[in-house]
Amino acid sequence: MEAVAAHWPEVDVHVVWDNLNTHLDGPDKRWTKFNERHGNRFHFHYTPIHASWVNQVENFFSILDRRVWRYFVHRSKKELAAKVLGFIGHWNENERHPFNWKFQGYPTRTTGSEARPSRPRKAKRGSKNAPRPRPRTRVPARQAAGA
Repeated sequence: MEAVAAHWPEVDVHVVWDNLNTHLDGPDKRWTKFNERHGNRFHFHYTPIHASWVNQVENFFSILDRRVWRYFVHRSKKELAAKVLGFIGHWNENERHPFNWKFQGYPTRTTGSEARPSRPRKAKRGSKNAPRPRPRTRVPARQAAGA
């Protein structure tokens, strides 16, 4: 981000981030302090939680990754741009299609017990609410062999 601030020193910069924990301000207020150092020119926008499930751009970047980025060594930005633009041209001419959304969203919950998440979170290992591992029962060798 320091490089971005140095490259565009005089303009407002809008940054769109997902909700990854490194993008959040945190207790040390790192992004607030960063923004103050740079004249409050940065405007941070966060995608909705679970947006990667519904964001169709993610699907296209996944295809681009599997077909272009993963299998080629790019020796320059120019070569990389040529490969990406070539693939986009190929996609638009031969393979374009609407992406089918499969994520249906979560049911609306408003009050009381309905406000709990539909799927309970797994308890952390070692916490008092964590499921206890089942004791393994040993099968005598004669029984296991079918004797």
